[in-house]
Amino acid sequence: MTRTLVWGLLYGGLKRTRNFSDPMTQVLLVWEDFDADLKLVARRGKEDYTVSDLVESLETGLVMVDLGRKPSKDVDLTVEIASTPLRRAVPFSLVSIVWDGEKFSVSEKKGSLKPRGEKVIAAR
Repeated sequence: MTRTLVWGLLYGGLKRTRNFSDPMTQVLLVWEDFDADLKLVARRGKEDYTVSDLVESLETGLVMVDLGRKPSKDVDLTVEIASTPLRRAVPFSLVSIVWDGEKFSVSEKKGSLKPRGEKVIAAR
């Protein structure tokens, strides 16, 4: 399946959910190493950033953060280990879904926690 087809299917599926009535930004953290429990933390400087919604399904390798209507440009997203640091790298993907009220934009960024790593700033 081509990347264009996948994004097209995702776009159509998102529109059908009707969960996106107002502009919003959601970020999905996805990983396949189910022995690792990861979390996605939003911060502005050293302060935690209040998110609109947070869904965690650690046993399936999924965390979703809703940053709200117009998230601040200075919000850092950090991927952190929620379990004991592992002796191996833990690859992950961050998928950002932005709905501006008329159209979606979807982007993906790949990263990895280093062996024995505890956190990595994944996006700004």
